[in-house]
Amino acid sequence: MGKYGRIKDGKVVEIYNSKPMWFNSNRKILTDDELKNVGVYPINMRELTSFDSRKEFIRYRSKNDLLIDNENKVIYNYIYKESKTLDQIYKEKVDGVNGTRNGQIYTDVPYRFPDIEYETEEDTSYIQVRDEIDIRNIQVNGIEALKDMAEGNLNTTHYFRDRDDVTHTMSPSGMLKMASAVKNIGQQVYISSWTHKYNLEQIYLNETLTEEERIDALISYNINDNWPVKPEIIEEPELPV
Repeated sequence: MGKYGRIKDGKVVEIYNSKPMWFNSNRKILTDDELKNVGVYPINMRELTSFDSRKEFIRYRSKNDLLIDNENKVIYNYIYKESKTLDQIYKEKVDGVNGTRNGQIYTDVPYRFPDIEYETEEDTSYIQVRDEIDIRNIQVNGIEALKDMAEGNLNTTHYFRDRDDVTHTMSPSGMLKMASAVKNIGQQVYISSWTHKYNLEQIYLNETLTEEERIDALISYNINDNWPVKPEIIEEPELPV
């Protein structure tokens, strides 16, 4: 359903995002013709003939700028477009990099824990990585395991609950290996993110190019390339030397 507007004294005084569900005396919803009798007209959203979302964005007239055709009882909302600035395009690209980075970091990690005998090569558990709280929990477990190893408490039992609420028992070494595996994935993602943002900044600040050339270069830059491929299943890795 389209938008509707209420007219009073020759001006649009209210906009409805959908058709008002008002009833007549027979308890039936008012038709468009009946709505017009109480000053509520449909808004004709005139579409743009061409639009490049990479370089332009859409604007809508405010209710004070809407055009009223009293004869045909229609309100016209002229949609118009404006060019994006260099700053806006640069920010959109950087935001896109940050979004891809977060999407790759906050993704559950397939991991085969040493306390489980998996029946097939495809079977795996998952380390849950939903947000920064999960990351911090994994880091704290890794730090505690490293502390035990440094103090010679190599037989201490550590516990970790996976995505499917299965609790795994591990030695300090096993816990540190798990935390290191998650850390290594995140580090690779961050390196790719830093590289993309450095490349974008070099284009953005390149004063040997005109503003239009920098805009075109930013638009052409593919932020979806050169991200690490997350392994399908991580076996318990060796500790870093």
